Amino acid sequence: MKAITDFKRAPKGRAPKVNHEMIAAVVKVLAEKKMIMTALEIGAALGVKDARAFKRRMRVIAEQAVPQIVSWPGSPGYVLWELATTEILDACEDATVSQIKLMTHRLIAYRTRRYRRQAPAVEAGAVQEAFL
Repeated sequence: MKAITDFKRAPKGRAPKVNHEMIAAVVKVLAEKKMIMTALEIGAALGVKDARAFKRRMRVIAEQAVPQIVSWPGSPGYVLWELATTEILDACEDATVSQIKLMTHRLIAYRTRRYRRQAPAVEAGAVQEAFL
């Protein structure tokens, strides 16, 4: 476990690199299987060796391939737009809207607390001392 004082913001741009060939390979697998597939299933079909790393890469592939590849928070996997049923698209829309609302609420709460100074900012060592 890391101390709060050890927190360092991750540098931007650390997402895995994705190119058009990778997106095309995933689209080809999804088109051939004609079903919703998890990142692990897609990785296995592509012969990926590091399944854990591919899960993160698959999220980036899906982000860059919107709307061609459909996925959403809590989805059972990835599917091509052309194969997505009305129920799948409804679930995608509902989950995405719900996630947007939750994240917006969180952002507003953080900004309100930070900029209105309803409570003073905690000094770096105070949190650890409170739990000792």
